[in-house]
Amino acid sequence: MLAHTLSQNSDLKFQVFRGPDHWANEFGAERLQQESVDDQWVNIFSKLHVDDWAEELGRQVGEGALGDSSSDNWANSYDEFLNEQLAAKQRLDASRGVYVFSGMNPYVDHQNPLKQGQEPFRKGLLSEAVLALEAEVMKNPENAEGWRLRGITHAENDDDQQAIVAMMRAQEADPTNLEECYEP
Repeated sequence: MLAHTLSQNSDLKFQVFRGPDHWANEFGAERLQQESVDDQWVNIFSKLHVDDWAEELGRQVGEGALGDSSSDNWANSYDEFLNEQLAAKQRLDASRGVYVFSGMNPYVDHQNPLKQGQEPFRKGLLSEAVLALEAEVMKNPENAEGWRLRGITHAENDDDQQAIVAMMRAQEADPTNLEECYEP
């Protein structure tokens, strides 16, 4: 009676072993069903009359049929991601006391960037002064005056992190110069 009850349960672990012939018949029946699904897919796909799916995809992308998922949008999104990562790294470096230099600086090739930076500094053109003074400290990292002026310029621009780092570098370059310690 227990064997009969268990054999009525559809769960395979309760099925009574019926021999290799029964298993082979079940396997063959399942394969026929699966082949019919495969055949159905092939039949549906063959009705599309697509000779080359890559050409068809290229055509659809060219026509804009796929919407805004073009490679340009992907590339732009990736560029934005990289810029965000760079900005986050620069903020982290600045918070750690590492001076962060600008990417593009037209004053790098000038012979005397300190002199180039002092004039706009006096006129209050702080963006120009920052770049010229940056070029000076890139050329002469031990120039305390260049670092001091950069610190003042950053402080005037309300960039406190960069101002602090620049003043610390000025003090490292010339520990005997007390001017950077007493700047307003």
